[in-house]
Amino acid sequence: MSDAGQVESTFTFGPLYDLLKCKFPAYRTDTGRFDVPRFANDLQMSNEGIYKWLRANKISPEGVRKAVALSRGRAKIEDFTKFIFA
Repeated sequence: MSDAGQVESTFTFGPLYDLLKCKFPAYRTDTGRFDVPRFANDLQMSNEGIYKWLRANKISPEGVRKAVALSRGRAKIEDFTKFIFA
């Protein structure tokens, strides 16, 4: 398995991953995984920035604002409340 495949499989589970996958269906791959590189690109962030959120199940307030704006109404700030860190 390639390193990229190993990294992707590490983040298949977790409450923040599940929330992102649910609220951002346009970012699901053909296999149903959440497309972190595409999401990161559209948020103008690095892949590693998103992976840090997923590893910690925490997201910055600025990350929430960006994600909610990108969601086009599918996600609300309240959806992320338990994941926000200051």
